[in-house]
Amino acid sequence: MYESQLEGLEVRCNLVLRALRFFYLSLGTFAAAALISILRSVFSISAPQIGFTVIALLAPLSSTVGVAGLVVGCTMMCNVTNKYWLRTSYPPCPTVCFATRNSSWR
Repeated sequence: MYESQLEGLEVRCNLVLRALRFFYLSLGTFAAAALISILRSVFSISAPQIGFTVIALLAPLSSTVGVAGLVVGCTMMCNVTNKYWLRTSYPPCPTVCFATRNSSWR
């Protein structure tokens, strides 16, 4: 009995850790985008045109990676939640449950 529960917990734990990696990647890329934007504004006067163009392209690229990381991380967290709901017969807390009206846990 407990072995099957541990297997499910291990799968969910791995998914949560993978999702956290994407969240941390997003946090880092958003911080990098902010830093690149600051550098772009500092070097806009003194930097050559080619260097400015490269710096100007890095900020949106970094922001795009950050948004993609958030989307993937949120999707993975939704999958973890769905796996939990499928394995249990009732939600952990009725106040956050969006179950159907004819569910048996009420």
